[in-house]
Amino acid sequence: MFTRLGSGESGQGGVILIGDAAHVHSHVGGQGMNLGLRDAIFLGDALTRHIHATKTKPRPEADVILHKFATVRRARARIDQAYAGPFVSL
Repeated sequence: MFTRLGSGESGQGGVILIGDAAHVHSHVGGQGMNLGLRDAIFLGDALTRHIHATKTKPRPEADVILHKFATVRRARARIDQAYAGPFVSL
């Protein structure tokens, strides 16, 4: 149950998905809101670094920062899913 994390895409065309829009998960464990808040905090940092990087690097190199953000946050969502999994089957 709830093993899908969305489409695998984190964003496109100037849109970045975070929170429930990016991660399908169970309400068990109460981590949904926390995950979304952490996504927002990490996104703020990633956007700041991306903006600064675009001033000195080609755009594809700067975009790596946002791709890394998505990879790290997706991994965190999987951890939360794994944590909630045993409780869903109770």
